[in-house]
Amino acid sequence: MVWIFAGLLAAPGLASTSAPAEQGGAQPRIETNRLWDVLPPPAHPGGSRATLLCAGEAIGARRIVLSGVAIEGARLVETARATPLQAGLEAALRDALGRPVDLADLLLFLDDVLAELPPERPVYVTPGRARRHGILLHPDDVYTDSPRRYGEHGPLSIDPPQPQREDLPPARDGDPPGPGWAMRYRNPLDEQARLAALTRYTGDGDFERRLRGLVDQLRAQGAEVWVNSTLRSPERGYLMWGAFVLSRTGSERAFRAEVRRLERANREWGLDVPITWQPQGDWRRTREAAREMAETYEVVFATEAGARGSSHYGGGAVDLVAVDLPRRLVVEGDEGARREFDLSGAGESLDLSLTPSLVEWIEAHLGMKKLRADYPHWDDARR
Repeated sequence: MVWIFAGLLAAPGLASTSAPAEQGGAQPRIETNRLWDVLPPPAHPGGSRATLLCAGEAIGARRIVLSGVAIEGARLVETARATPLQAGLEAALRDALGRPVDLADLLLFLDDVLAELPPERPVYVTPGRARRHGILLHPDDVYTDSPRRYGEHGPLSIDPPQPQREDLPPARDGDPPGPGWAMRYRNPLDEQARLAALTRYTGDGDFERRLRGLVDQLRAQGAEVWVNSTLRSPERGYLMWGAFVLSRTGSERAFRAEVRRLERANREWGLDVPITWQPQGDWRRTREAAREMAETYEVVFATEAGARGSSHYGGGAVDLVAVDLPRRLVVEGDEGARREFDLSGAGESLDLSLTPSLVEWIEAHLGMKKLRADYPHWDDARR
């Protein structure tokens, strides 16, 4: 359910982080906060130019990959110097990086990287991690009155996730949580097969046709677009939900309660997925394995209701990501409607899922329905 980019996944192995190791095994992460340990704080609200300039100079040649894009010190310096003091610095940075960054939270993140990690330490922040921690805009920033704030969501993992590749061995019956489960009950691995699966399953090519038309339009105008998932099996949806909820547990009691809920659902839903959710050993190790499993699935958001009856199971949904939209975007609807969107405002995200006017127009003219709480999820509204 989430977007992860090839540039992020082709990453070397990481040594252990300088952050404190928790009992049950260290994981590469940084401890987050809203304090300025290294960088000078912005002089006033909106006055982040000097902070960004210092961040770029301090980063230098460090390896920091955010949502598939290298955060290069020279690029930050160039953006800060090229942007007039009163101009839209956040908008300029979104143009430079092609991602819907939250400038204030991005700077706090870079401050923590500089304060906690040695220069040789690579840092990888997936889109899901970045949204959860407020570094990238989150649906809550756009659709609710509860914006994500960096430093309020615990430690931030900085290891590269295990991608779904042919050389990743599938989990065996009885295995505990881990990335290998993403290779069981598999989705099609390439975009063309994912789109074709909609027609093959439903016998109706209309949804596939509308999706292809939208994707082609966005790419033709320079946007980066990913079709991450279409048709999905109930077993896969169950495993994604299980990995997600276990990775979010904060205590052994909560962990064991979730395991009982998962085991009950496996029986009552008639799935018989042969996973051992709670192996012997430290529960925190299993929680960490569940986090790795969830990130291999690319899951952003999961609920029990969605796992039990997702519209993905019937070929009626797509996880679609489109970022780095042009400042002037033209979209044509299914029945001849056409509209030009002005995305030149400083506050525009340049992200399809986080642009309400664009979402509403697509819903009205392409027969799709956006699940706003689930970042990439769109339903076929004509089924």
